[in-house]
Amino acid sequence: MDIHKVQKWLEFTNANQKNDFWQNIFDQQKPERVFEEDHKPLYDLYKSDTHVCAVIELPGVGRDDVTFALKSNIDLIVKGHKRALYPKEMEVEIHRSYGDFEWVIRLPEPAHANQISLHFDHGLVYAAYPVSRAEPIQPIEGHNNLT
Repeated sequence: MDIHKVQKWLEFTNANQKNDFWQNIFDQQKPERVFEEDHKPLYDLYKSDTHVCAVIELPGVGRDDVTFALKSNIDLIVKGHKRALYPKEMEVEIHRSYGDFEWVIRLPEPAHANQISLHFDHGLVYAAYPVSRAEPIQPIEGHNNLT
């Protein structure tokens, strides 16, 4: 059970228990969602023996409107702005999201920022990097009996 959704539901019911919900719902200029979900990025992660690749959907976002950063070698930060196609005055019905966004995508393997390659192609961003090879465990000579 998602406690955030339960809290939203309780706030919603408390706000509407004192008045007639159905009477007031049609008085609103723009209906609001009961559970406003944070917009989550659509992405896929792929991993081979040698590389990791994240494929991120960014429809309608130009190259100059998005930046990528790496935090703690494991979190890919995608930050940008999605511009509306037409002026606000022309809106009739809107289902797509616009405006600023910032997402954090947890990568399956540590990365180094200078090794990540980015490629844009028809609303998709491919972020690929090589998998770091772990050094084999090497015994330390002459330290068999530790006290």
